[in-house]
Amino acid sequence: MRRLLPRIASVLLVLAVAACGRGGGTIDTVETDGRWRLEGRLAVSDGRDSGSGSVTWEQDGAYFTIQLRAPVSGQSWRLSGDEATYILANGEA
Repeated sequence: MRRLLPRIASVLLVLAVAACGRGGGTIDTVETDGRWRLEGRLAVSDGRDSGSGSVTWEQDGAYFTIQLRAPVSGQSWRLSGDEATYILANGEA
């Protein structure tokens, strides 16, 4: 599980960076001010290891924060930034 969650964080980092650079996706329910929040549960498996956790994605115009939390280990990862700058941090939840 400890090895799997950093992989998840890496995948979300790549997806977030790609999404910010493309600008091709659309979300029909975004308010005109460009702010939205997504919260959910996450389960992943690579065939040998598996894990679960929670994910929170907050978007405020160009600025975003994506946070992953593992309930058992208490580990968390946060990716935040905008179109020009990204910060990936990890720590205890």
